[in-house]
Amino acid sequence: MRLESESLAARNRRSGLVVADVTAEQILEIYVIREALDGIAARQAAHFHSPVDIATLERINEALAAASAAGEYERMATLNVEFHTALARASRNEMLQRFV
Repeated sequence: MRLESESLAARNRRSGLVVADVTAEQILEIYVIREALDGIAARQAAHFHSPVDIATLERINEALAAASAAGEYERMATLNVEFHTALARASRNEMLQRFV
């Protein structure tokens, strides 16, 4: 399975496939990679964006600010993913979108 090959899941005899343990070091490594990908997405989006892309990013950013002010942390997490997905989409780079 793909999740197993990427070390995101592990087989357990009794419960089948389970989410693999992730160390603090692995989380930091993921953030370093995400930071680089987000930078690439932002640079490409700056060149290839449409007015619709800008409006979408502004809408998400405003919703994120409102969720933050209200202490809606689950909503903030959802909007964060939505923002980064929209930014990658605005880059017009299909391969980058797959990684984000």
